[in-house]
Amino acid sequence: MEDSHPVSHQLVFLTQSTTEAMVASADHSPTESVEASPIFPPLSPTSVSSLGTPSLEAKPLPLLTHDRQIDNVIFDLGDVLFTWSANTGTSISPNILHSILRSVTWFEYEKGNLDEDETYRLAAAEFSLDSSELGAAFRVARESLQSDPSMIPLLHELKGKFNIRLFAMSNISAPDWEILRHKARPEDWALFERVFTSAAARERKPNLGYFHHVLESTGIDPRRTAFVDDKVENVVSARSLELKGIVFTSFDECRSRSEGTCAGPGG
Repeated sequence: MEDSHPVSHQLVFLTQSTTEAMVASADHSPTESVEASPIFPPLSPTSVSSLGTPSLEAKPLPLLTHDRQIDNVIFDLGDVLFTWSANTGTSISPNILHSILRSVTWFEYEKGNLDEDETYRLAAAEFSLDSSELGAAFRVARESLQSDPSMIPLLHELKGKFNIRLFAMSNISAPDWEILRHKARPEDWALFERVFTSAAARERKPNLGYFHHVLESTGIDPRRTAFVDDKVENVVSARSLELKGIVFTSFDECRSRSEGTCAGPGG
C-alpha cells in the first residue's frame, strides 16, 4: 500500500530541459516563454550545443519521423489506479498512518526485508502505539482498496486504441499485493504484460535500482516509455533515466496527457 497525500488538480509534466521548450516551435524567439511539449525526446549535449539560435532554416527534429513517441506506459498502482482510505475507525489517526507509511520500517517491509508482524511491532514501538491496534488499522485500510472506476477504462482504451504496451510498478508489500490482486477483474490485470512489486524486486521507488530492474526485465526503450506516478520524487527518478515522466493528480489530466503522448503528432 502506498502513501497518499493532498494534491492540486493539475498534472505536472516534467520537461527534460528549457532547451527542449525553446526549440518546440520555430515561430518563437529565443527569449520567449514556450510551453514544453511532452513528446519531445531528450537532447544530447552535442545536439544542445549545436542548436545555436533557432531559425526557420533549422533541420527538422527527429520526432517528425515517427507517428508517435510512446510505445509503452508504466503505471503506479496505489493512488493512481487504486484508491484507499486512511480513516480506519481505530485509534490510529490518518496522519499517524501516513507517517508510518513514510518510515524506514515500512520501506523495509515493502522491499520484503521484514514480515508483517515484525513490521507492526517495530512501527508500534517507533510511534508509541499498540501493535495489535496498528495491525487492525492496516487491515481495515487494506480492505478499503478499490480500483478507480475511471482509470481502468483508460487502460483498456490505451491498449485497444493505441496498442500501447502496459506495465505496472508499485511499492507494495507481499501481503498487500495478495489483497490488491483480487481488487480488479482478471481481464483488467491481463492488460498488463507484467506487474512489478517492490517486494519481489527487493527494491522500491524512487531508487534507480528498481527502475533498472523493470527496464532490463522488459527490454523496453526508456525514451519511448511514459511513467505515471503520483509522487514527484518517483517521476524525477524516471526522468533521470529518460522516461517521459507524468505526475498524476487527476483522471482528466492523466487521460489528456496519456492519449496525446501516445497518439503523437496529429493525434
